[in-house]
Amino acid sequence: MSLIRTGEEADLAQIAAIQSSSPQASQWYPHEYLSYYLFVAESENRITGFAVFRRLAPGEFELLNLAVDPADRRRGIARQLFETALAKFQDLDANTPLMPRSPAANHGAQNSATSREAGEKQPAPATTKHSSADPNFNSKLSIFLEVRESNYVAQKFYKSLGFQPVSLRQNYYSDPPESAVVMKFHSC
Repeated sequence: MSLIRTGEEADLAQIAAIQSSSPQASQWYPHEYLSYYLFVAESENRITGFAVFRRLAPGEFELLNLAVDPADRRRGIARQLFETALAKFQDLDANTPLMPRSPAANHGAQNSATSREAGEKQPAPATTKHSSADPNFNSKLSIFLEVRESNYVAQKFYKSLGFQPVSLRQNYYSDPPESAVVMKFHSC
């Protein structure tokens, strides 16, 4: 079983290696993931997988990328990453900023100190515990994703998590050109 934690700048080289060894995954600049909800799976002091989400609105998220090191696949790591993210997202309230980190947090401690000195408001903590009696509590979540139409293995995996196909985006991918299946998860 892997330790699932928030990803950090020190993880980016390993994330890049996993991403490049996963041709079906989105091939984005890993440093951009620090602006989103980045989760990593860690085992024996190495990153074995990662998942990146963005918050679209209270209770609504998009899975931007999910990949597991080829040597570590079929061990439940992707499921563990998703379930950890789902638990975290259920704790977010309507007042939590859409972006989990301020831009200053991504550019080192010196920029963060400068922001504080300038009197900039710092974002609220990303996680706040709430009870289901709290009107801001997200007891229901929706998570969307796009997956290559030809990637049947990923589609089957996402269905096992509770995602359902909702539409098809023609010519969504460019390298190689391909349509995307849009899938949605809705918790109850």
